[in-house]
Amino acid sequence: MPKWYPAELRERATRMALDRVNEHGFAWAVAQALGPRLGVGQ
Repeated sequence: MPKWYPAELRERATRMALDRVNEHGFAWAVAQALGPRLGVGQ
């Protein structure tokens, strides 16, 4: 069953990911770094 997140959280996660993609180089690395900070993907 999919887990739905509020629009505010999705927007925040998107902004954070776009800011960090140059640091990590790969979208997967960004997701791995941000997931625990945002409480998603657990």
